[in-house]
Amino acid sequence: MKKATRQFTKLHNTHLILKAIYNNRGEISRAELSRITQLTPATVSDLVGDLVGSGLIKEVGLGTSTGGKPPILLSFDPDSRQMVCIDLSGDGFLGAIVNLQGDIITRKKVSVQNCVGQEALEATYALLDELIQACYAPILGIGVGTPGLVNVQKGIIRKALNLGWHELPLKSLLEERYHHTVYIANDCHVAALAEYAYGSGREEDNLLVIKISQGIGCGIILNGAPYYGDGFGAGEIGHITITDDGVRCACGNIGCLEALASTRALIQNVRQQVCNYPDSCLYNLPPNQIGISEIIFAFHQGDPFVTKLISQTGRYLAKSIAYLVGLLNVHHIVIAGDFEGFGPFFLDVIRHELPYHVLPVMAEHAELTYSPLGENIVLLGAAALVLAEELDLP
Repeated sequence: MKKATRQFTKLHNTHLILKAIYNNRGEISRAELSRITQLTPATVSDLVGDLVGSGLIKEVGLGTSTGGKPPILLSFDPDSRQMVCIDLSGDGFLGAIVNLQGDIITRKKVSVQNCVGQEALEATYALLDELIQACYAPILGIGVGTPGLVNVQKGIIRKALNLGWHELPLKSLLEERYHHTVYIANDCHVAALAEYAYGSGREEDNLLVIKISQGIGCGIILNGAPYYGDGFGAGEIGHITITDDGVRCACGNIGCLEALASTRALIQNVRQQVCNYPDSCLYNLPPNQIGISEIIFAFHQGDPFVTKLISQTGRYLAKSIAYLVGLLNVHHIVIAGDFEGFGPFFLDVIRHELPYHVLPVMAEHAELTYSPLGENIVLLGAAALVLAEELDLP
């Protein structure tokens, strides 16, 4: 028991020192580390020696002398390890090699439209094969952001409707194949981690990230930590019923938010209805050629048909955000994903609608912004997941 306690204490103190160097974002001396961490100079010296030996930190020169020998300065080495990260949430799987500072070294995308079940799993393998082969530094771990309900502790995809996965033990499958530690979470949960670690939520203890793509979900940060819920389904707003007379969702229910306001739903609505709007700039396009980029283009051309649908979509989404605001009273709300292309207009629709579905004074304090991380948000979230689990950073 004493040995385990000593090991735990050493690990805790090592993470304490590493975090201090990481957050310093520059050069720092051993004496300054001792002051910041409240650890003895001898403890700092021993643990810094281990970290230098591992390559995670490096000695970068001499500091200014204050009367004695000039101190040796230390710096975090973000390129000492690499993380392999994948995002399985879109109609194309994304992958990246990411360094310890959140910089994307290599990025790849593979088309997987209508790819489900074993075929989707094989596409995941192919993407990871290529990324791992391209790594040129030791791999800290593999991070995966996936749609669906995910048991984070066991790495099991309990249900991913869009990928046709049910009770898939993805963590064990990947660890057996690649012999690296794998961390898996829902794409919206890791998107919230990305926003907290690298985006606009760095100064926020509480944060909601609404991610809109093929589906819709919400990642939640409470008191500086991701909130997954007892059954790992916290933020699963895509399958909250918004209306009683909507279309049937893939989950079997009618009127789900995802069936009304996701990227897939918007595209389907435009394709089905545009034939009734000859003045629309999308009218002459074959329906199968209309995607989100064409819809965004039409919106910016002032297309009234498209603008009307975007307004309707914003009103649907506002209802779900109102539920979250009323339940959690979180002020900082970030919209991520495909709808960022609709600019301030889309956020204004939500802001206008919110007070009709929650106490107006609560809606008044809700701050809605777009994520600055763009299409990389899930990749960076997967990196943040690995970094947090392996090195207790940031």
